[in-house]
Amino acid sequence: MGSWNGGMITFNPDSETFKVYKHDDKNSFSISDDIVHDFVEDKNGYIWVTTMAGGINAFDPRAKKFRTFSTRDGLISNMVMSIVADNNGNYWLGADNGISCFTPPENPFDEKIKIRFRNYTQSEGVPARETNGFNAFKDKNGVLFFATENSGFFSFRPEELVDNSFIPPVYITGFKLFNKSVEPKTKDSILKLPIELSKEIKLAYNQNVIAFEFAALNLFHPERNQYAYMLKVMTRTGFIQMPARHLQIIPTWSRGNIFSR
Repeated sequence: MGSWNGGMITFNPDSETFKVYKHDDKNSFSISDDIVHDFVEDKNGYIWVTTMAGGINAFDPRAKKFRTFSTRDGLISNMVMSIVADNNGNYWLGADNGISCFTPPENPFDEKIKIRFRNYTQSEGVPARETNGFNAFKDKNGVLFFATENSGFFSFRPEELVDNSFIPPVYITGFKLFNKSVEPKTKDSILKLPIELSKEIKLAYNQNVIAFEFAALNLFHPERNQYAYMLKVMTRTGFIQMPARHLQIIPTWSRGNIFSR
């Protein structure tokens, strides 16, 4: 059972006893929050629990322990109001910032497991920002229903939702040296052609504060585009994730050749 500030409560019908599971700061396997909204049992016997401020928890009734999944793992919000399973084995969560979908792993306590959450907000058609607690439902035809705080309810067929898999091309649109825009064919310019047509840039070792402006050619939810860059200095390094903005700054480097991707 869920509760308001009372944690999660289980009842053993054989012994007619209750057991209360509450959050414990000293126990990483305790439930993440004491306000519990909704829960569902998966095919492997794990209980998935939604909480007011602690995201969702996977509960192992055999080991009596919890594992938390939150916004740090990609969840849409830590305030999760409801949970419901669709006909394809996916779980859908109603939260205070939209809805979220994930596929429960075989063993959620495997530390190598990372859940991929697919989040949907008002920008993708969810009619309200907040959903109500305990009000997610699947009908006999597999249609999912979610109640909202102030906008009634909405429904959809999960199989009809299609992700946009288009990866837009990215073009460099500007270049700055020591925070000043560099234009081609000006006096002492290091650019012979416009930056978008240049294949390489040759810099002195002390020209070490540069910036690139760039844009992805995509008008469908451009705020969700994610960028990354790679610098190769002597040895190969991995891609570095960047926020969705149009300015890349590389403050310093050592002498030698540097290649950027």
